Amino acid sequence: MSISSRPSKNSNFIYKMIVTVFVLIVIVAGMAYILKTKDNYIDKTNQKLSEQSRVAVSFISLSDFADVFSEDSSISNRAHSRLESELIYFAKSIDEVRYVYIEEVVGEESRIIADSTSNNPIQVTSFSDDNFLTNAFLASDFILPQTQIEGPFESTTRKGDRYMRVTTPIESSLASGGKLNLVFEYASEAYYGEINEHVFHAIIMVACVLILALILVWFVFKNLALAERNRSIKAREKLINAIFQRSPIGVALMYEDRIVTGVNPAFESILDRTETELKEITWDDLTFADDHDAERLLIEKFRSREIDEYEIEKRFVRPNGEEIWCRVSIIRFELSNRNDLTHLCLIQNINQRRSAERALKESERSKSVLLSHLPGMAYRCDNDSDWTMRFVSEGCRELTGYNSEELINNFSLSFNDLIVPEYQGVLRKEWDRVLALHVPFHAEYEILTKLGSRKWVLEMGQGIYDDSDEVIALEGIIIDMTARKKQEERIRYLNDHDFLTGLYNRQFFEKEKMRMDKLKYMPLTFMICDINGLRLINDAFGQNVGDTVIIETARFLEQYCSKNGLIARTGGNEFSMLLPNTSLEEAHALCTKIQSNIEMRNQTIGEMTFDMSVSIGYSTRVSHATSFSDIIREATEYMYKRKLLDRKSSHSAIVSSIMTTLYERSQETKNHAIRLAEISKAIARRFNLSQSSLDDLELFAMLHDIGKVGIDDRILNKPGKLDDDEWKIMKKHPEIGYRIAMSTPDLERIADYILSHHERWDGKGYPRGLKGDEIPLPARILAVADTYDAMIEDRVYRKGVHRDEAIEEILRNRGSQFDPEVADLFVEALQEYEQSNM
Repeated sequence: MSISSRPSKNSNFIYKMIVTVFVLIVIVAGMAYILKTKDNYIDKTNQKLSEQSRVAVSFISLSDFADVFSEDSSISNRAHSRLESELIYFAKSIDEVRYVYIEEVVGEESRIIADSTSNNPIQVTSFSDDNFLTNAFLASDFILPQTQIEGPFESTTRKGDRYMRVTTPIESSLASGGKLNLVFEYASEAYYGEINEHVFHAIIMVACVLILALILVWFVFKNLALAERNRSIKAREKLINAIFQRSPIGVALMYEDRIVTGVNPAFESILDRTETELKEITWDDLTFADDHDAERLLIEKFRSREIDEYEIEKRFVRPNGEEIWCRVSIIRFELSNRNDLTHLCLIQNINQRRSAERALKESERSKSVLLSHLPGMAYRCDNDSDWTMRFVSEGCRELTGYNSEELINNFSLSFNDLIVPEYQGVLRKEWDRVLALHVPFHAEYEILTKLGSRKWVLEMGQGIYDDSDEVIALEGIIIDMTARKKQEERIRYLNDHDFLTGLYNRQFFEKEKMRMDKLKYMPLTFMICDINGLRLINDAFGQNVGDTVIIETARFLEQYCSKNGLIARTGGNEFSMLLPNTSLEEAHALCTKIQSNIEMRNQTIGEMTFDMSVSIGYSTRVSHATSFSDIIREATEYMYKRKLLDRKSSHSAIVSSIMTTLYERSQETKNHAIRLAEISKAIARRFNLSQSSLDDLELFAMLHDIGKVGIDDRILNKPGKLDDDEWKIMKKHPEIGYRIAMSTPDLERIADYILSHHERWDGKGYPRGLKGDEIPLPARILAVADTYDAMIEDRVYRKGVHRDEAIEEILRNRGSQFDPEVADLFVEALQEYEQSNM
């Protein structure tokens, strides 16, 4: 709360400066407004005159300009008359125009061709005695610009009058090189009349605003004077009242042991009682019982006038029973005109200070407990060469293996003896640096434990300085960070290595590629290897099996990388090698060796392991004349060419492996597939299908359930009925089979058959719910043959049915589950199949 007896001289000066600046701003703003108004109306007048000139130009006949300069005087005179008629019309139709003419300017000289004051024919004269009209002119030689205005407007004196001149150029092809201009002259009074009128209005408006501003200033100064007088009257009253009301110290006037009057808000707040309540109770009633004796002796001395004042820290009791610590000051206070006052009582709430003191004691206790349980070692040491320890927490033993007593005062060894030698000098320099800068210390280094092992530690500390800024001690904490260092090493490893194969990753490969881009590594061979058929394996067996193939391939290729070379996994199924000092011939030999050893490996592996198939491309950089990107592109293109050549054979080998795996995992047998193929072909022949279609049908019959390789064995071979969740999984096998077929060049043509082989004639099949002829014919044929063979074959969970019963079941479902025509032809085809296999 700010209180003063009168405004200061600085305040008055500031007010006057503000008012002066305000008036100046009004004046400057008014002048700016007047000038802006003038400029705006000048622009509007200029725009108006320019527009009139452009309109006039658009009405002038271009052919008249050509005729004026004709060698035929009759034509020239008629054209001249027409031009002057038009100019006279312009002068009369525009009120402000006093004179209109067309001038020709050659160099610094000009002449008037036609004007609005005469009808004389044009007189062709020369400039500097040279005839400049040497050719006949056509209308096309004169061009009237639509928007160009030669300016600015110019003012001059002609016959004692002021006038304005608006010039519009007419572009032409005169032999003289001269220029034609259409010129309007306006009286200055007409030009400036409207402008001056609006400027006068602006001046009147600014004057009014200035007068209002001055009136406002007068009122402001009047109010300031009145306010100053009021402040002077009330200042002292406010000062005294403010001190009394706002003081954080409680004030009360007392007589003996009772409060009489003069209780301020702070006194009431501290004791949580109103003035009325305080007057009704004694001093002893307010005091905490245990503190009565401490003050009684002081009270007796005060009453006996041995002392005139005293101070004491004691507790008071609030109405809710809460204790509150206060500093109490009793001062003798007597007035000649009053005999009901003996002393002034001042009380100050020190509850927070007392709480802080208790908290500090508790903090010291907690700190002691905390230090004993810290994960690291807290310390206080001297700033000497041995780091002589004066205090070490209990964490010392866990961190170093030594008891704290062995380190304190260098009893058995100094802390410097624990620091690995290569770090000792570095730490000394770092401590000297941070102490000079008065900043915290932070360092990571290794120590030797009592067992001889090395540990990484993190030390955080700071210097303790005396009043003369001298270092008297060092304090801090040392934490074991060996585990974190190992984690950092792991992160650094993963940052440069592929997590699946352990080979280097693309990021590290790119860095090494730049590092090896030097002549000493040339010839530098780049080799790229891509696994064939990985997508097919992933679709058939899942990501885990695909990852196994990637790992096996990585291990195989790694052994062919030279010691000073680099192999990295640079894509999902892609590996790249950098082979320094390796020629193109050596690269070719290495590629041949890898492919040869892959073939040998495939011949010796078991049936449950997939054949390895890798396409390899390579290229060699022998100088900086060829860019690295060109080498990579060349090797990649070569690899893709090899991939196209190897694709069919590699995919066929993988499909064979898939079928072998399927037969071993499920109840499906190769004989079942062969029977389906024969029965299906017997049915298909009755549809007169081509031999090519019969071959596709046979392949389809052999591979129709290839998608089951992606179904879990527990579901595939479950003896009982599948539950809803298991059935949902089982129904996915046509889609899995479709993806496998689409991944294999030789199977793409039967992929749609595999996807549709569980569709029903009535549309209740899966996965797409196809109906009737929407289902491919081979899928409709196989549905009948597969159902028949499944019914007559024995299963783990049931015996097969008789042939006739199976046929009857198929005929019963013709038109619902099966194509009626296929079902009917099936009976004949079955007889043919049975006769051929008797």
